[in-house]
Amino acid sequence: MPLYFFVKIFLIMKLFLTCISILCFTSCYSQNNFEGIRLDTNFVFKTIDNKSIKIGNPGLNSFHVLFFCKSFNSISIDSIVRLKSLGKAVDIIIISENNNIIGIKDLEKFNILSLIDVNAYGKAFFKFKKLPSFIILGNDYRILKFSDSVDDVIVNFNKYYFNYNNIMKK
Repeated sequence: MPLYFFVKIFLIMKLFLTCISILCFTSCYSQNNFEGIRLDTNFVFKTIDNKSIKIGNPGLNSFHVLFFCKSFNSISIDSIVRLKSLGKAVDIIIISENNNIIGIKDLEKFNILSLIDVNAYGKAFFKFKKLPSFIILGNDYRILKFSDSVDDVIVNFNKYYFNYNNIMKK
């Protein structure tokens, strides 16, 4: 009987803590501290200046979340882990000079100011001196490289790219 009682108390406490975690996450999300959607189908996401960008299908087995954050303090490793537990993947968090955050995959170093942190999932936090003008995407919509050069875009004429305003196929 005492063992049953302790198990019951443990389960109730676990449920309570889970509810608190979900409420904290929902609160953070609802305050527009960051915006993002799961990119598992054709999708459109919003930048901080409310521009929409349509990219496409990143692949049947790919689940990525793209974030635009108003300040670095508004997202934490705990929030990212919580997103991970909800079945969403955040591979790398990039922080621009003005502390906007963009979550991306397959980072190539581009004008990186410093490595901020690496969490328990091996996710790296980098800070850019400035965000690149173009992100060159492969045919599977995975990021190949960052560039400020239009020449890189022309050389990669069979690749997808976007410059935060639209997406084009050369």
